[in-house]
Amino acid sequence: MAKNPKNPKKTEDPNVIDEKAQREFEELRARLRAETEADMVVLRALLDAERQARGLEQAAEDYAVGAEWRVSEADRAIDAQQRAATRDAVEKAAAEAAKEADEKIAAVHADAAKRCEEIKARFESRRAGYADKVFGLVTGAGDE
Repeated sequence: MAKNPKNPKKTEDPNVIDEKAQREFEELRARLRAETEADMVVLRALLDAERQARGLEQAAEDYAVGAEWRVSEADRAIDAQQRAATRDAVEKAAAEAAKEADEKIAAVHADAAKRCEEIKARFESRRAGYADKVFGLVTGAGDE
């Protein structure tokens, strides 16, 4: 076909068509390269975000395990403190009970000793009368 001087677009010159196709191809390639680079930036950002999320997840799991361990250790420490406090309270109560019991026993012994002394004193004061009475019973003097 011949060149149309009025409308160069309608020319069917293979060189013009090849140049045009080449330019369109290069423009398309540049646009695709730019889009691919933008997509790669987004993909890298997504991968970095995923890596950070995994790191945060691992840190959270580690913290949970550590928190669980700290709670169990605190629980054991509280239990030990409570057992020690209970043991001290029991020992103190036992010591007070033993002291009270010793005081009561001492009071009972003192009262018994006092009564024993009173009985001995009464016996000593009436000893002559008892001896006469027993002598009288033995000799039969009280029967007659």
